[in-house]
Amino acid sequence: FFISLAYLLDATAQKDSATRTLGIRLYAGQVFVHTDAVKNIKGARPYGVELEVAKQQNSYQAWNRSSAFVKSGWALAYFNYDKNILGHGVIASRFIEPHYRIAKRLQFLLKASIGAAYLSNPYDEVNNPTNNNYSLHLNPYLHIGAGLTVQVSKHASVAFIANFHHISNGNLRQPNKGIN
Repeated sequence: FFISLAYLLDATAQKDSATRTLGIRLYAGQVFVHTDAVKNIKGARPYGVELEVAKQQNSYQAWNRSSAFVKSGWALAYFNYDKNILGHGVIASRFIEPHYRIAKRLQFLLKASIGAAYLSNPYDEVNNPTNNNYSLHLNPYLHIGAGLTVQVSKHASVAFIANFHHISNGNLRQPNKGIN
């Protein structure tokens, strides 16, 4: 579970009324201890940074299709999970993020991502026998989030987002309680 702060910059406006954006998101959160098998990570306060490249549709036609201005793109993130048991990870993902206008400079957003996570410290019966969360270096990644975006200038906005991230190997190898 993460709260993120995003700073997004508009890059170049396109003739098709789409805007290319570059963004950086800073994350701070906590892990969700969902079973006794992972209580040894209780109190972990992971943090991370994400870079994104995206395209947002801004046309009237785009609004008519979905009642939102839809942004989609690619993200690359680094997370430190704040516990040696878990280590750190690098995540590459594809996302979609519809924005719903509330006021002139305020928008509500939803975000969904899917991708892959490389994690540094999987379960190992000798070197890391207490990691019940994951047992492979490479794992599927899912994410959902919701928040508010405030436009602070013509080319910049700040977003406050509540997020849920899930990493699990889909039971390809045990242990696999996942990281939430």
